Amino acid sequence: MDINIEDTYLGFTDNLKPMQKVRAEKTLDNLIRHNGNIITNKEFILIKLQEGLIPGIEEDCSYYSRKLQGETKPKTDYRLKDQDGSFYHITKTEYNYALYLLGNNFLNEQKVKEFIVAENNRLLQSAQDEFNQKQQEKERKETLERQKQEFDNWLTEQAKNYNNNNKLDIAKIIIVDVQGQYNELMLCEFIVLIENIDNPICKDMLKSWLHTHNTTSKKVFYHITGIKLPSTDKGTMPLLDSLSKENFQGIISYTKKQSKVKKEVITETFYKLIKNLNLIMKKL
Repeated sequence: MDINIEDTYLGFTDNLKPMQKVRAEKTLDNLIRHNGNIITNKEFILIKLQEGLIPGIEEDCSYYSRKLQGETKPKTDYRLKDQDGSFYHITKTEYNYALYLLGNNFLNEQKVKEFIVAENNRLLQSAQDEFNQKQQEKERKETLERQKQEFDNWLTEQAKNYNNNNKLDIAKIIIVDVQGQYNELMLCEFIVLIENIDNPICKDMLKSWLHTHNTTSKKVFYHITGIKLPSTDKGTMPLLDSLSKENFQGIISYTKKQSKVKKEVITETFYKLIKNLNLIMKKL
């Protein structure tokens, strides 16, 4: 046969599972010597079929084994049989490959040529599609990165120039009261995100701020918008999805908590005064 099938399995392994495909192709690609030439098993099978041999099975075959010093256990033997009764031992994979070639009329060289041309075209198209997909994904990532950078620049600029002192002062009081310190730029960014909640990117960033454990940010959100968020993410995230700026109810005043330390100082001072007063009274 003048056609080179070294790089094709003529579709035989196309529908096999990944591991089966690997094993089958390895078997068919194994090299053997035939008539002075080195060829693959798949070439050997095709050549012999074209010479008129046919695949066959012999059940319960045993052979004398010098290693075992006796007969092997009976097993199924797969063969390529000639009309004169001679045969070649082949593997089950090669036997199935032979049946596949016969069933698809691949002894016909023109049929093989047509298949190889079609297969090469499919592979080229697949490679082109994969390349296009990678290019599109690359462009998508670059676009997202550019948009993120543009947004980050916008958010930083908005935060630096933020001037609504009513909201900022309330936010500062809450943060100091609860945490003791704050980053003013980050606090301004948070308020800018709240004020631009109708922007999908801002809303997504707010979700990352207003998670279950960030109770302080939720408190700031409440006093700036008048909307109390649920304590859990399960309740908070759907509510944020449904919120728009027009739902905001306005600023809620915040009363600073009396420090526990101050209470202790006042109490201690009171008892000292009582003690001193008692001492004075005794002296009198």
